[in-house]
Amino acid sequence: LNSRQDVICIPPPEARKAIHCMSLSKWEDRLAVAYDNMVLVLDIAPGDPCPVINGPRYTFYTQLPETISSVAILTDYRMVYSMTNGDLFLYECANSKAFPLEAHRSRVACVEVSHKEQLVVSGSEDALLRLWDLQARKWKFEMSYTSSYCRGVQCACFSKDDKYVYVGLKDRSILVWSVLDGTLLTVQFVHAVVNRIIPTTSGFIAPTRHGYLIRERFQCLSARTSQQDPLRNFKKAVWMVKSRQREELVAAVGAHRDLESESAQGNETKSNKCSQVCLIV
Repeated sequence: LNSRQDVICIPPPEARKAIHCMSLSKWEDRLAVAYDNMVLVLDIAPGDPCPVINGPRYTFYTQLPETISSVAILTDYRMVYSMTNGDLFLYECANSKAFPLEAHRSRVACVEVSHKEQLVVSGSEDALLRLWDLQARKWKFEMSYTSSYCRGVQCACFSKDDKYVYVGLKDRSILVWSVLDGTLLTVQFVHAVVNRIIPTTSGFIAPTRHGYLIRERFQCLSARTSQQDPLRNFKKAVWMVKSRQREELVAAVGAHRDLESESAQGNETKSNKCSQVCLIV
């Protein structure tokens, strides 16, 4: 901040398209600039007195008529981007391959990458949140609002240690989501819509639309000395969390039961034994 003012100018495309969103990699060595149907990927190198931006290293186009709503760039030139219709893609710039992910039901408002670049969180305007495993290209946990009052997701980020996800909602609340098991840890009403959440070593900083800056520390519920909740009698809505691993296990047990039923019907001499598998979902 004490250095002299320098301006880095990235020339716009030939069509002079407006920028929809931008993303900086966690190592601050890649920059993605997304337009309506085009993304520029640029390299960032250290420089004196300011970093040097080289590029674009890669340029790729998406399919119209849908436009890009959010983008997140990784250090290895992979990126996750979403479209206004809810479609979500993992794109590998090195070999120009796009892998479609399970789409949201509405416009995706934010896409954020974890600090170790192994997970991605996506949030949409219908208050649906998904935590993605980039290696498997599948979501691990899904969380949705069961109330029609919720106005959707505004922003999200991972904690510094990638254990939690902080999410800002348009209903003027902030929630904390566990990355380990998908548990909703806490919801706090801040009475203002936050534009962005930035993680700190002990919590997060969030600027609001009213011009205020919220700085909070987060301590996991199990470590709190007091379990008093001033909002324990105030039920605004209910969150529902789904685990892909549990759903696949339930489906496998259901298929096993169907096979046992068919086998019992085909051979009447065999006794019909109930499944001994017990699931806690």
